[in-house]
Amino acid sequence: MDTKPRYEQVALRLRGRIASGELSPGDRMPSENQLSTEMDVSRDVARKALQLLVNEGLVESLGRQQGYRVRDVQPLTYHATRSELASRRRGATADIWMTDVIEAGRRPAIALSVYMDKPSAEVAELLGIDQSEDVAVRRRLRLVDDQAYAISIAHFAPWAVKKVPDLASPADLQPGPAALLSRAGHDPVRIMDRVRLRMPTPDERDILRMPPGVPVAVHIRTPYDDAGTAVRVTVTILPGDRWTLEYEVNPRDV
Repeated sequence: MDTKPRYEQVALRLRGRIASGELSPGDRMPSENQLSTEMDVSRDVARKALQLLVNEGLVESLGRQQGYRVRDVQPLTYHATRSELASRRRGATADIWMTDVIEAGRRPAIALSVYMDKPSAEVAELLGIDQSEDVAVRRRLRLVDDQAYAISIAHFAPWAVKKVPDLASPADLQPGPAALLSRAGHDPVRIMDRVRLRMPTPDERDILRMPPGVPVAVHIRTPYDDAGTAVRVTVTILPGDRWTLEYEVNPRDV
């Protein structure tokens, strides 16, 4: 005998229909009345089951009394290793992230803002500077097929801005800042990543149009040049329902 609450049992059956493809992305979900009749449950149970799927990011509400539909989300792979390969930076003519999205057959765009700001304690520590110093911040809202897919915030220390003044320019730099710093003699030889999982802040949820219950991955990348200097610190907010984070690791200690 299944001891789970009835709404969880209903949600389990609906989840199975979505996983099998019986209910495809964009399809309307059965209404509360239909579920009530089909599964012999109350409308309240049907409503709770649908809301559970909304909280899991599988289903979206179309508004009051408009019903629900299966979310049409097509995850992308974030190639965390190959995005920093020297061969790609040297030959780059455009932002590497945008190139990866185009190669996946999708349509990328960015909304860019550039400003000077004080770094957080963690960013200052990673950059090896005092928290009272101003850093150049290049904040990108990254869109795929007109949908917000990530927030990327790159921080550059004062020495980097002095070396490459365009880092503080509001222009969309092509190739990207990483390639420009490499060409200025600061090619990364080592990269440290930190990845954290948490729930989004209210601002992140609004900007990224995230459904309830979906976490984000916070990817913090710090490349270092051959002098051991941090070239930049990039903090990227990745919605958990839109990305697969992929690494390639060389197990040889060379």
